[in-house]
Amino acid sequence: MRYRLLLCCLLALICVAFGDEKRETEEETIARCLRDLKSEDVESRRRAAMLLGKYRTPEAEEAMVACLKDPDRQIRQSALVSLTEGPMLPASARMEIFRLLRDPDVHIRRIASSVLPEASGVVLRGAIQLSSNVNIRSGGGRTQAESAEALACLNDALDDPDASVRRNVLMAARFFPEALDYRKLVKFFRDPSSEVRVLSLILFSRSRGNELERAGLVAELANDLEPLVRLEVARLAGSLGQPGVEILRKLVEDASAPVKVEAVRQLAMRLDEDIFPKLQELILDENLPADLRRQLMYSLYNYGDRSIPTYKTLLAGTNPTLAGEALTVLAANKQLNLKPEFFIEYISSEHEPIRKAAQRALQGRIRDLTEENIRTLLKTQVAEAKMLALRAVINLDRSERGAVFVDACMDEDTQVRTYALKQLPVYKPEGWDEILIATLDDQDDLVRQAAADAMTRWPTKAFQEALNGYLPNCKDQRLKVRIEKALKRRPIP
Repeated sequence: MRYRLLLCCLLALICVAFGDEKRETEEETIARCLRDLKSEDVESRRRAAMLLGKYRTPEAEEAMVACLKDPDRQIRQSALVSLTEGPMLPASARMEIFRLLRDPDVHIRRIASSVLPEASGVVLRGAIQLSSNVNIRSGGGRTQAESAEALACLNDALDDPDASVRRNVLMAARFFPEALDYRKLVKFFRDPSSEVRVLSLILFSRSRGNELERAGLVAELANDLEPLVRLEVARLAGSLGQPGVEILRKLVEDASAPVKVEAVRQLAMRLDEDIFPKLQELILDENLPADLRRQLMYSLYNYGDRSIPTYKTLLAGTNPTLAGEALTVLAANKQLNLKPEFFIEYISSEHEPIRKAAQRALQGRIRDLTEENIRTLLKTQVAEAKMLALRAVINLDRSERGAVFVDACMDEDTQVRTYALKQLPVYKPEGWDEILIATLDDQDDLVRQAAADAMTRWPTKAFQEALNGYLPNCKDQRLKVRIEKALKRRPIP
């Protein structure tokens, strides 16, 4: 009996305790934790930081940012983990993240270094890719003094004894707008990890300084066993002026196709005359992957008329996609001053990429199309080419435009015929009214509708009689309404 009474008392105490906790609101819990964070007792502060980190209110986040400066290692780490697990790193925590790169605890430095892109003001989706194509313009909301301090923290972290911290800094420094001290990067050129060597080269390429000195520092990596490293050396050498040219000339003979192509591309960008034959050779090498040949194709742009034979060879090659891009590059190079006739030659190609590229090129030159060009396009079997020609009739004398549309009304393609029929009331060539009336008996329903639609714009007595006979067979309700309105109008003489 006595034991049962004691058990009941214990259960009552537990219920009271849990009942009090349940009655405490979120605001009261946060307020209590904020008070405990000011305590001199470390354990009280630790418990408060652990509990407060579960809340996402502005007061809780502000308190967590303040905890990053706490003298206790556990509290700093608890606050850091809480902030990094949230949906977004608070802006007020960004500078503290950089400062934590100097924390005496390696675990804190690892966590801080892993969120450096966010601390720089960049929101990432997914894993960071190993690429040099990163361009950051934002300053991350820092003052000039804060940027200088953050840069100093990054440079110091390059000497961190922990390899994962160093790697995180190398990976994330691309998202920081200022360049790291390139002399500190040199030691990574001999790192056992090829990824680290590539990252150090990417950051090295952003630095500024004596070109001859920097070229000398990276020259040895042109012999690196890893092709990805040599590829990054080729990209970097292109920014090193004349001292980088010697490195590129060596890499032109590299065993790796991507490295060789990048070296040639970089030299071609400098309008190197000696590299032109090699550039042509690689572009026309059908053993090379198409994406590599495509990269080089744009480098021909700089060589003017000398590039045309190479582009023509591509157009006659076995890769239609590459040929289409060659035609696109030619069309974009206004310095070549290519006439419409050049592109009309390819408008009827059996390969769609080439046809489409020729159409785009002619569309950009539509005001340059002559009457002969227009007639040539209308004789092709390509509907898009014919439509292009019809849109270009504005280049002709008004008397000539109507004749073009009369001829197009007899075309086999429905789209061409319907467009031409709708233009007849605009130009009114000889016999245009008879053509429209006769077309109401056409076998193609869309063509009949186009003719009827054209008549509603100019409702003469003859047209009204024809439309009245067509109306019961019209299947387009909107066109029916227009015909009914045209029939109610006074006939145009």
